[in-house]
Amino acid sequence: MKKNILLILIISLFVLVSCNNDIEKTQEISIIDNYDNLVETPKKQYLCIFKTFSNNKDIETFLNNNPIDNDFNNHDIPVSTAEIVSFYSNYINYWEAEIENSLTILQNNLENKNYQKLKDSQNNWTEYLKDNNSIFSEIHIKTAGIGSEIPVLSSFKTLSKIRDRSLELIEYCILLEGQYEFVFVS
Repeated sequence: MKKNILLILIISLFVLVSCNNDIEKTQEISIIDNYDNLVETPKKQYLCIFKTFSNNKDIETFLNNNPIDNDFNNHDIPVSTAEIVSFYSNYINYWEAEIENSLTILQNNLENKNYQKLKDSQNNWTEYLKDNNSIFSEIHIKTAGIGSEIPVLSSFKTLSKIRDRSLELIEYCILLEGQYEFVFVS
């Protein structure tokens, strides 16, 4: 009996000490500036580093130093909800143009059967994006209530997902053609 109580006390002490250490560490971290998965640039970087599926460091460097992210990071994010959503919408449109450009390049480089599979995949991805954002909003409303942050969070999430899909397709283009030229001009 005494051994069990002693064991419980030791485990409890260990848990409390480890929790205390975690709390102290999180209090020292700045929310945006110290994330390891963010690109280091002279200005703030808001979008995560894109990891290529090919693990090609040259392609990864090219994709993570793209002109759209550079333009995005060199602008201050507006203050009002409407301005923020509009700001994100502009960059969503830029990334959607890159998706269309990538699909055109891939259509020219793939056999009809393979391109049809890619097109089906893209259609499924588009449906996923719609469903995912709807579920995200519903969960947020149920847990945090209705507020002006929902359009901001939703548009940023859409931007991030469209950016990632665009970079995936651009990677495919690079692997097929050996190069890619961005449509976006700052």
